[in-house]
Amino acid sequence: MHQNVAGGDAAPDAADPRPATAAAVRRGRERGTRGSAEHGFELPGLPALLRHAAPRFVEGVIAPVVVFYAAFALWGLNGGLVAAVAWVYGGLVWRYARGHRISAMLVLAALGVTARAGLAAMTHSAVVYFLQPTLGTLLVGLSFLASVPLRRPLAQRLATDMVPMPEGFLRHVLVRRFFSRVSLLWSSVFLANAAISLWTLFHQSLAVFLWVRTSLVAAIGAVAVALSVWGFRRCAGRVAAEPVAASRSGGSGAAPDASPPSPSPPDRAISALARSCPARRRARTMRRSPGDRAPPCSVYTPISDKFSLCTPSGGSGGICMAKGRLGIAVAGTGAVLVLASACGGSGGGKSSQGELAAEASTPIAVTPGDGATAVKPDGPVEVRATSGTLESVTLQGGGGAVAGELSADRKSWRASRTLRPGTAYTVTAQGRRNGKPVSLTSRFTTLKPSKTLRVVDITPNRTGEKVGVGMPVFVRFNRAVADRSAKAAVERALTVTPEKPVEGAWRWIGDDQVVYRTKTYWAPYQKVRIDARIAGLGVGGGVYGAEDATATMRIGAKRITKGNIASHHMTVYQDGKKLRTIPFSAGNGSTREYTTTSGVHLLMGSEGHVTMVSPGRKPGDPGYYKTEVDWAVRFSNSGEYTHSAPWNVGIQGSANTSHGCLNLSPANARWYHETAQRGDVLDLTGSSRQVEWDNGWSFWQLSFAKWKAGSALS
Repeated sequence: MHQNVAGGDAAPDAADPRPATAAAVRRGRERGTRGSAEHGFELPGLPALLRHAAPRFVEGVIAPVVVFYAAFALWGLNGGLVAAVAWVYGGLVWRYARGHRISAMLVLAALGVTARAGLAAMTHSAVVYFLQPTLGTLLVGLSFLASVPLRRPLAQRLATDMVPMPEGFLRHVLVRRFFSRVSLLWSSVFLANAAISLWTLFHQSLAVFLWVRTSLVAAIGAVAVALSVWGFRRCAGRVAAEPVAASRSGGSGAAPDASPPSPSPPDRAISALARSCPARRRARTMRRSPGDRAPPCSVYTPISDKFSLCTPSGGSGGICMAKGRLGIAVAGTGAVLVLASACGGSGGGKSSQGELAAEASTPIAVTPGDGATAVKPDGPVEVRATSGTLESVTLQGGGGAVAGELSADRKSWRASRTLRPGTAYTVTAQGRRNGKPVSLTSRFTTLKPSKTLRVVDITPNRTGEKVGVGMPVFVRFNRAVADRSAKAAVERALTVTPEKPVEGAWRWIGDDQVVYRTKTYWAPYQKVRIDARIAGLGVGGGVYGAEDATATMRIGAKRITKGNIASHHMTVYQDGKKLRTIPFSAGNGSTREYTTTSGVHLLMGSEGHVTMVSPGRKPGDPGYYKTEVDWAVRFSNSGEYTHSAPWNVGIQGSANTSHGCLNLSPANARWYHETAQRGDVLDLTGSSRQVEWDNGWSFWQLSFAKWKAGSALS
C-alpha cells in the first residue's frame, strides 16, 4: 500500500546518506513522477552546463563567422557568403537527417546569414554592408514575436539550448507564461535595435551611426537581460512555493497507484553527480510557506538523459537544487538571450560582418556609403584611407565637380561645401597601399526637400553694364531667412571677389534681402564676381538651398559729383578730373517734403521720361501737380531726380524753386543722363535735411563700423 507523497513515511530516507537502494529508487520514481516531477529538478554543475551549451554556441555563432572569413580570404566576398550559408544549412540538413534536435541558435544564424547573403549578392554597397546585420536583427525580432501566438516561445527554446530543463517544469503554466512574456520582451528589444539602426544609418553620419547604435543597443540589451533574470527568478520562486496538490493534474482525488511513465536512461556523469550531491553538501531548499522548510533531497530519480529528479525527504513538493545552481540557470537564460542578439547581428562596431567585408575589400572608405539615398545636402562627404594613402579624390554631381581638401598626411579628404539637393553624386578615389595602386568608386543621392531657398535676383545684373565705384551688391531670395544663425550661414555662402581687393561686409535690409558694401569705394575699371553658393545649405525648417547663383559686375570710371544746394551748383569729376560744373535749382525748402536732401547719394538709374506727381495729393487739392519731365536720373526713393526743367532755366544757379529735385537745363540734363552710371556718387551739402541711410541706396551715410553691425556674422 503506497503512502501519499505529501505524507511523512519517507522521512527515515532523508537521514540515510548511503546510496539509494532499488526500492528507494522505485519509491522516488513514484513520488517524483506524481509529485515534484512537475517542477522539481537538480541542475548539473557549471562545467556540465558549459559542456552542453558550448557546442551550440560554436555551431550557431562562431563557426559561420570563421568559415566566412576563411573563404573570404581565399575566394573573396561572394565565396565567403556562399561558404557561410552552406555551413549553416548543411548543419540543419545534417541534424535533420540524423534525427537530432535543431538548435534554435542555429535557426537564428541561418536567418541572419540568409538575409546578409541575399543582399550582398545584389550589391556591394557600403550601406548595404551595414544594413545586412540590421535586417537580420529585424528578422530575429519578428521571429520572437511570431513564436508567441504559435505557443512555441523562442525564448524557451534558446534557454533550453543553454540550460536543459525537464519537460514537467517547462509545462508549468507559470513557466509557459514567463517564456511567452520574455519572448515579447526580446522581440521589442530586437525591433527597437533595428529601428534605431535604420534611422541612424540613413539620417546620420557613419560616426554617429556607430556611436549611437552601439550605446543605445547596449543599454537596451542590459535592461532586457536584467528584466529576464529578475523574471526567471520570480517565476522559479513562485513555482517552488506551490504545494504539491496544486501541481497535480488530478488533485487529491488522483489515483495514487497510477504507474508513472518509464524514464529514459540517465546520463552516467549527471547521475553520479546527483547521487553524490547529498554526501558532498547539503541541498538548498525553497520555502512553501513562512516557517515551513522542506527537508533536503534524499532520492534522485533519473528522468532524462541529462537530469535526475530530486525528491525531498518526506515527499514534499517544490524545487530542490544544489546550492548556487538556481543562479546558474538564471544567468544562463539571460546570457543566451544576449548571445541571440549577437547571433542576430546586433553588433554595431567595426567587428560587424558587413563593415569588415567593406574594409577588407578596399583600403578606402567613403561617407556616405555606396548606394546611400536621401543624404542630407549639408552633411559631410569624407573619404578615408583605412590603410595606405590617398592620391586623388573627385566628387562629381549636378554637371560639375565639388571641391574638397586633402589632409596633410593624405589619409583623408573632405568636401569643402554643401551639395545640391535631389542630385546623384559619384566619388572616385585613387590611392596606394603597400606600394600598389588602389581605387574606389562610390555613388549616393541627396534628398529632395519639399521647400527650397532660391536666389531670385542679384543686382547689378544687366548685360554689358558698367557701374559706379559706390555700387552695392543686392541679393534677394524667394523666401524669408528669419533665424540669425541661418542668416549667418547664408552670409558665409556668399562671396564677393573683386580683381582689386577691398574690404566689405553684408548687411540684411530685410529677411529676404542682403546687401554688400565696401569700406571704401571700389577701384575703377575692374570685374567683381558674386557667388551665392547656397545649394544644399540648410536654413532650418527642412528648407535647403536649391542651387547656386552667380553674377559678375563691371566697375567703370570713377565718377563723383559734388554739389552745394545753397550755392546752386554741382561739379562732375571722373577719375579725379573735373568734367563739368552744372547750375541747378533745388527744392524750395518750404516744407521738409520740398527740401532736397544732403548726404552721400548713389545714382539709382537713368529712367528717361518720368511723370512727376505730388505725393499724397489728388487733383484739386492745394499744391497738387502732375508734370512730365525728360532725362531723369533717380538718386533716392523719396522722389528726388536730376531732370530737364526748361521752364526755370533762367533761375538755375541762383535760386531753389523745385519740389525737391535738381532742375537742370535740357542740355545739361541730357548729358548727365547719358554719362551717368548706376552706383555713381552724388555728394550734396547745404540743406537742412539729411538723407536717411535706407532711403534709396544711400548706404554710404553709415560708417563702415555701423554698416557691419547689420551683419549676422558681427
